[in-house]
Amino acid sequence: MEKFGVTYELLQSINPKIVYTRISGYGQEGPFASHAAYDATVQAESGVMSITGPEGGGPTKCGGSIADYCGGLMACIGTLTGILDAQRNGHGRCIDVSMMDSLLLLQENMLSSYLLTKKTPKPNGNRYPAASPIGDYICKDGIPIMLNIATDAQFKAFAEVLDQPQWLEDPDFASMSLRADNFRKVESEVLRVFSTMTSTEVAERLQSRKLVYGSINNYEGVVNHPQVKFRKTFVQATYPDGTSFSVPGNPLLISGMEREMDYEAVPLGYNTIEVFSEVADLEVVHKVMDPVLTDITEKKPQK
Repeated sequence: MEKFGVTYELLQSINPKIVYTRISGYGQEGPFASHAAYDATVQAESGVMSITGPEGGGPTKCGGSIADYCGGLMACIGTLTGILDAQRNGHGRCIDVSMMDSLLLLQENMLSSYLLTKKTPKPNGNRYPAASPIGDYICKDGIPIMLNIATDAQFKAFAEVLDQPQWLEDPDFASMSLRADNFRKVESEVLRVFSTMTSTEVAERLQSRKLVYGSINNYEGVVNHPQVKFRKTFVQATYPDGTSFSVPGNPLLISGMEREMDYEAVPLGYNTIEVFSEVADLEVVHKVMDPVLTDITEKKPQK
């Protein structure tokens, strides 16, 4: 925005309560401040790719755009914090959000463990280095179940519900850390038992003790997921020309607010005049913007 002269300092001189939020790949200052950034490159620079992928494999990009969205979420939190501060204390803030900083936060104890031990982690596939069994395990029908049995109490319930009392007597399985150290033995035992039951049977047993598991869904499974359908996660968005498509809706369900299922999707700049008219004389706005937005405003349906 500095290229246009629209700096925080300028806006603050007009309105001291202004909250000015900036999102960039690496932050506004420092040796990487001028670097261009996309989600994938920030995943690479932040170390996320170095811990993602199959065991023994190379670095792998996460399938979702986690750097883009994590940066956006941090910016939202920062902006709301700035707004609350402005309301209470009468002054705004300039919020500097780095996508890379956001992904460093996202790596939580993996990164913290390295800072403590200086041991560089490698990709572990779907396993988790601090506990076992965590990962995907194939059942009798060839369908995998994703397990997350992390605590000693969970492991006890897991052994009991699968009728494997000998696991609780095995010294290699006596604690979370020991199961992590002996993860290959743990996984071999889980696969042995799962090979005798279908994925449905396994899921029913796990659910009976409220153990943590999940199906590994593709997008067809996600769209038809009973919980997704119950929460009406997908909504319809419609352009002014009538083009309509389904998209994930607002994930927040808030009491006292009806969930909106149909959204007006608009082209870039569609509401520019309305937004500008909130802070400037409407005649001036039209004089400046009409030549730019003629095509858009002509297509806009009359209310």
